[in-house]
Amino acid sequence: MGNIKIGIRLIVGFILLACIALGIGLFGVYAVDRQQENSRTIGSRALPYAINLGLIGSELNVISSAQRTLLARDLPADVLNRQRSSIGKARDIYHAAFAAIERLPLSPQEQQEVQALREAVDKWRERNEAFFRCLDQGDIAGMQEITLNSGWKARKAVQEHIDAVIERNAKASQALVTTSEAAARHLKIIIVVGVTAGFVLSILLGLLLTRSITRPLADCLDFAGAVAKGDLGRELGVRRGDETGVLADSLRRMVETLRQTIEEARRKGQEAEQEALAAQQAKTEAEQAKQAALDARRDGMLQAGRSHRGRGRRDDLGLGRAVGPGRTVEPGRRIAVPSGWARPPLPWNR
Repeated sequence: MGNIKIGIRLIVGFILLACIALGIGLFGVYAVDRQQENSRTIGSRALPYAINLGLIGSELNVISSAQRTLLARDLPADVLNRQRSSIGKARDIYHAAFAAIERLPLSPQEQQEVQALREAVDKWRERNEAFFRCLDQGDIAGMQEITLNSGWKARKAVQEHIDAVIERNAKASQALVTTSEAAARHLKIIIVVGVTAGFVLSILLGLLLTRSITRPLADCLDFAGAVAKGDLGRELGVRRGDETGVLADSLRRMVETLRQTIEEARRKGQEAEQEALAAQQAKTEAEQAKQAALDARRDGMLQAGRSHRGRGRRDDLGLGRAVGPGRTVEPGRRIAVPSGWARPPLPWNR
């Protein structure tokens, strides 16, 4: 990971965090879709199915009640017409209910149930038609037999079909509700776990990224601080392919250049010191030579003075000596000294 650029690491970290959040969100969407699907199943199929079945049953009860009313003798014409009208409306309503059920997206099992219910209703309706034929003929005994015997059995079979279908539909709806509740609980648990895991992973990823950046930077800062204090022997162990590695390489090159510069300055200082020592030695030797020359000159002048005093003594003894080129003074004879001439001082009088 140390060879990956810091910018790339940060981008990858943000992408991972976004993927975690996206995964949690997609799972939540999936779970919500499942909940909505179960709700749609209950709302668009199970509930209308049960409502229309109940409607069919209630309208059949209306027809049965009207038939029992028509068993009474000597009914007024308006009552008779009203009961006939109620039966006609009830038939229209349960026919519409059957049509609504057939339009629902039923399963094969439900389609078989509806078909069996329709056959039972058709048998009961045949008994109703026979009842009205007896009514038109004034056959009270036939009406009673249909209402209390064959018609009642057909009506009971229809009601048993309706009750069975409603019960099965209620169980299926309850199963869907239970499944939805279980899915909601699982969704809640998974979302809580996912959010917690995402939170923990985000922290760990953030710490990892932060450590991968700050640790080499801290090493570089410590190294730079040691160099600033004069510790040029400190080694920097950061060797990476990212920006911190480039910084570490630059610091190492800087320190190496500084070492070379200091070494070069030290070498030139030693050379200057040696040259200064050589110059001092040459100066000392020159002074010694000068002193020797002065000593030699002094010795020569002393020797010359001694020779001059010896000649003076010879002059006093009357010995001749040379005065100038080609000139001599005889012993005991004085010579004239030009005016303004003075004897040069002797070396020991200087």
